[in-house]
Amino acid sequence: MKKKLSRYVIPIIIYCVMLGLMSLYGHFDKKNIDTNYRTILVHEGQALIPIDYWNKCSKEFYDDYAYFEDQECQMLIVYYPTNNIDQNVAAKMDISYDILSRMYNIKSEEELIDILHIEDEQVITKGHTDKHTFQKYRIRYEKDDDIISVFVHHQGDRSMYQIIIADKEYFTAEEYKEMNSSLYLPIKY
Repeated sequence: MKKKLSRYVIPIIIYCVMLGLMSLYGHFDKKNIDTNYRTILVHEGQALIPIDYWNKCSKEFYDDYAYFEDQECQMLIVYYPTNNIDQNVAAKMDISYDILSRMYNIKSEEELIDILHIEDEQVITKGHTDKHTFQKYRIRYEKDDDIISVFVHHQGDRSMYQIIIADKEYFTAEEYKEMNSSLYLPIKY
């Protein structure tokens, strides 16, 4: 009886230790997001921006978009369909309403590259996520002395865009990854 019991005890202990470690990882990962990022709500969607940027940038909030700016970085978060983008903001971001409306219909990151007129040698990273409830497309590329990142999240008849123009070393690769993965629209039933 003792041998039989010990045969089950070790796997149970290992399972409990693994479960505990996964719980701790989840807790500290969430704490990292809570302390290092600020959640931005735009219409029905949300996005994250690093707290260091939030603390020093100027902020403009509108119904369907938000614009953030400091000397080294500009960021535009858009809920689409939107009625209008302020022309001064569009000019600063070098984006037009036509580009935003064309981004709404993309089906691949290659289409995003075409819409934004990006050369292959400018591309740093690109990719997509295709799930049955949403699609995400991302591209990060170099233009002049800036890094430009465009994150697109489609869900049904709605989209969220996060467009970032920043100096080369302004954000880390991990910060770009976190911003892209956290761009979100709630599911409509």
